[in-house]
Amino acid sequence: TLSEISELQGLVKKGCWNHGWVDRQTGIALSPSEVDMYAIVYNFICPCTAPQGIRLIGLSKGRYVKGQKVEQAETFAIGAVRADSEGPDVEVEVWRGRFSAQRGPVCIEQVQCGILQDVEVPKSLSYKEFLGGGPRRPLWFCTHWWGELVLDFVACVQEHAKCRALHDASYWICGYAMRQNCSEVTSDLSSSDIGCTAFYKAMALSKGTLLIVDKSANVFQRIWCDFEVYVNLTSARSLDIVTASVHHKVRRAHLFSGTSLPYESLSDQRRRERDFPITMFMAGMRVNLEDGKASRKAD
Repeated sequence: TLSEISELQGLVKKGCWNHGWVDRQTGIALSPSEVDMYAIVYNFICPCTAPQGIRLIGLSKGRYVKGQKVEQAETFAIGAVRADSEGPDVEVEVWRGRFSAQRGPVCIEQVQCGILQDVEVPKSLSYKEFLGGGPRRPLWFCTHWWGELVLDFVACVQEHAKCRALHDASYWICGYAMRQNCSEVTSDLSSSDIGCTAFYKAMALSKGTLLIVDKSANVFQRIWCDFEVYVNLTSARSLDIVTASVHHKVRRAHLFSGTSLPYESLSDQRRRERDFPITMFMAGMRVNLEDGKASRKAD
């Protein structure tokens, strides 16, 4: 919901200042203005949405002691052994990231213990399930690039809700709606029937799509974002476009609406849309949707 999205600002600041959030690849400490979706999933969502820990299956047989540090270099995942055990399977408390099967060796206390055959998650939650409140029908579907800064993302959604006079509207955002600690995301993306994916179902339920354009317009270069834009353009649903910019340390969002806004005159609409950065339109007009890139070659 809008209120839950707004609370991400405080979460990001607390995570960086009090809990030492880091870049998943470099391990360098992050400031709130550097946190993107990848960072919030790595530092917070993956650990908190596996409240009962995980079970690593198929490691080298050995004796593992509670508290020993567990790492998987290829995924940058870090955790600790939850309980003393012997054998090939180990219970782990997740500290950061997501452990994955067949994704490089796992080390315990810097000793290589083989490649995971499987990962079991006794209780896997989405971030929305972690927050509670039960499921809600999405009013707007958010299309965005995971590399966009979270603070910019929040500002964009807040501006959209304000302009459309929405109080606590629900927005569908894949990183918060889907369970990041289990195979749900991978199996969803690998589905041979695109109509069965959570993305497609959420778009079908929503009133429209909110396209959030990052400062470098990378959203137009991502194949899944391009697909979502395509689905919207070939349907009767609304498409709103929003982007954020920072001038003199003040973050401001700009909305270009697909339809007229409540209580807005034509002159007010022209004035609002005149401020929308023309460079973002140019980036969108030049894009060839079929040339989009993806983290997985199969996509």
